[in-house]
Amino acid sequence: MIPVPRLQHVSAGALAILVHAVLLGALMFGLSWKNPPRAPVEADLWSALPTPTPTPPAPESPPEPMPTAMPEPVTPPEPKPEPKPEPKPAPTQPSEAEIALKKAEKQKELEKKKEEARLREEARLAELARQVEEREKAEKAERELAARIEAERLLAENARLERERQEQTRLAEQRRQLELEMERRQRELIEQENARLLAIRTRALAKAVDDARDRIRNKVLGYISLPPNLKGNPEVEFRVNVLANGEISRVSLLRGSGQSGYDDAVERAIRKASPLPLPEDREAAREFREIILKFRPSEAAQRGV
Repeated sequence: MIPVPRLQHVSAGALAILVHAVLLGALMFGLSWKNPPRAPVEADLWSALPTPTPTPPAPESPPEPMPTAMPEPVTPPEPKPEPKPEPKPAPTQPSEAEIALKKAEKQKELEKKKEEARLREEARLAELARQVEEREKAEKAERELAARIEAERLLAENARLERERQEQTRLAEQRRQLELEMERRQRELIEQENARLLAIRTRALAKAVDDARDRIRNKVLGYISLPPNLKGNPEVEFRVNVLANGEISRVSLLRGSGQSGYDDAVERAIRKASPLPLPEDREAAREFREIILKFRPSEAAQRGV
């Protein structure tokens, strides 16, 4: 009878557990041999423990039939070691040329950024200047438009005022011409009236003077006594000065008749006629301050002397 080792009494489930345990140990050994960096520990905080879900029991496998022959023991395969990671080459120190080149590149990049920023700033300032210029142009255009409108308004206002001034001047000239015409017509009327009155006055004075002369001559003729030896009809002329009351102040012979008797008779008649009958009008009486009297013998004869 062949002796059966004790292993045959172990169940298949236990054998499977043993194989998994060996594999798990080999895996843990390989991981620890790699010596990876430790990962940070993460933990979840729970306010209460979750209720574990009951795991249904695994169904029991039916007992395996006992082999008739003793199987050979199964040797688990050895785990293959994982390949080691290739070590990274140590970083080499850059040379001075590389450092200078990198500095130059950085400086160039910095200058490029500065230039771009300067260009952007110049563009912004140019845009602001353009906007300011456009605003100034618009304001200037508005000021020019307002100034033109104001100038046109002032021009129109001045033209209106000039028209009004010319119209007022024209009306004033018309009024002045009308006033001058009225004054001229009034003067003409006054002159005409004065001329009419003067003519009336002149005629009245002339008539008064003529009447007074007639009265004086008649009064003198009334006092003439013709001499008996008178020959012909000689004329004698005397200048007679008369006072304001008609009294004779002086009698002068201007031209004799050639017959002294007749001349003396006329002079005596003139003196006897004093005071002379002057006109009542004073202006007419002034015409008799000095009078010229002429007489002929025939005039005295006609009065019946």
